[in-house]
Amino acid sequence: MRLGRRAALLALLPPLPALAQPVDHKQGVLGHLSAQIGTNNTPQILADPAVRRTLASLLGEPGVRLLASNLQLVAPIAFDGTALVLRGARQQALGEQEAFLSIRPRDGIMEVAILTGGRVRFVSQRPSGERSEMLDPQLLRWGVGRGVPLDERRVPPATR
Repeated sequence: MRLGRRAALLALLPPLPALAQPVDHKQGVLGHLSAQIGTNNTPQILADPAVRRTLASLLGEPGVRLLASNLQLVAPIAFDGTALVLRGARQQALGEQEAFLSIRPRDGIMEVAILTGGRVRFVSQRPSGERSEMLDPQLLRWGVGRGVPLDERRVPPATR
């Protein structure tokens, strides 16, 4: 009888939630870009139609051209755990004309920082206070916090 009561009580409990599946941050709306991790194929990523469209909406066409110009000399494309990270500089202007681009393949959210003319222009689709793990060290290297102005703008992502 005692076992029957326990079974009846257990039957009333809601089922245990399924174990959460880990999120693969390299897959998603821009998952095809993940194949570029470790390469120097920055022009191929910038030419991707979805990337180009989002960058044009964030920066305007002059800003996209400046970003591409500031990504002439590039480091291999990195992955910070959730996003592809592209970093580079304009030839013969290292430390003066540089750029940083973070793209989350899972949802297509991007953030861009461009160092030019002694200022840093930063545009992000991420929620306020959220940044790529690799961005803050880059901003510090550029002198943000030591007199280099940071023009920051947050733009909500377009609905997909």
